[in-house]
Amino acid sequence: MARLAQARVRVEPRRIRRFLGEKQLEAVELEDGHRLPRRMIFLKPRQRPVPLVERLGLALDEQGFVRVDDHKQSSMPGVYVAGDATTPLQAAIIASAAGVTAAAIMNHALTVEAALRGETSR
Repeated sequence: MARLAQARVRVEPRRIRRFLGEKQLEAVELEDGHRLPRRMIFLKPRQRPVPLVERLGLALDEQGFVRVDDHKQSSMPGVYVAGDATTPLQAAIIASAAGVTAAAIMNHALTVEAALRGETSR
């Protein structure tokens, strides 16, 4: 928090009641009724795993993201997870890249598995 204060960034601990403005944000009304004029706001919603992640019992990190290795494999062998479920970097391009990595690793694992069984592709 000290670094934020040095950079003159104020963190508002009160809860937001609502956003005010017609076509764009003009102000934020706080739980006590106080209004702060604002043109923009940055929010970091809490990460919540989807029900499937909970049902599978996948390991989560301290922020609530699914824990994966460098190959995007979760704590359950054969279950790969990529994108917003695994990182606080919530951006479509990052999620897409992680998905491509996971798909390539899964394809490789399946190819090796088939080769070990003596199967060949035609």
